[in-house]
Amino acid sequence: MLFFSMLALSDIVQAQHHRDQLSFGIGPSFLYGNNTGYYSKLRIKLLPAYTLAYSYDHTRHWDFRASVGYQQFDGDGNTGNPSKKWIAENQAYDAKGQIYYMDLMPVYQFNPKNYLNKKQSISYYAGMGLGLMHVQREVKVAEIVPAVEGQRETWRPVIEDQQTTAIYFPVRIGLSTNWQKLWDLGLEGSALVASSNNLDGNTTNSKIIKPDVLFQFQVVLKRNISIN
Repeated sequence: MLFFSMLALSDIVQAQHHRDQLSFGIGPSFLYGNNTGYYSKLRIKLLPAYTLAYSYDHTRHWDFRASVGYQQFDGDGNTGNPSKKWIAENQAYDAKGQIYYMDLMPVYQFNPKNYLNKKQSISYYAGMGLGLMHVQREVKVAEIVPAVEGQRETWRPVIEDQQTTAIYFPVRIGLSTNWQKLWDLGLEGSALVASSNNLDGNTTNSKIIKPDVLFQFQVVLKRNISIN
């Protein structure tokens, strides 16, 4: 359906530039949070992320890009049992859910593609911007079970549904191949740096980078809509 939509949109968009494109990316991703992985042992669950984007060719080296997307995440219990601090502060020790995001960003083309030059096979680009994301998650928090009849105090898991909306700063780098006149294939790496430290329901600072970050690695199919 996405490919058919891209074809239909390419027929109705009135473009005047050589680099105007619709693109669809898919690939593995993860949420860098406090309870979403055991990073020192590379215990991270990779789940798919999807991005649909429109790029407008502004000048020879600069594009403007609008993106919308969806990413899943799952801590999968990789952080183990909650610490005493997490229990005392009612912090989530495990989380899974989905993230919806949209952003705008200028993109710099290091070697702008010339579609009339068949010898130029690869172009490189990078960009930074501003966006808004919404997180819907299911978290596990630990509830204290008081000691009874000489037994030790213990805890039990409690499942809660939570939501967070936050501004983020996307950083993307990628390369694009000159596959065909109307179609390109590319590889793209993204880091969506959130302004919030609460995407996973845990606000403690137990990782190297303080904000939560969405990391994505995608294969991108691009449809050129402005080739003359």
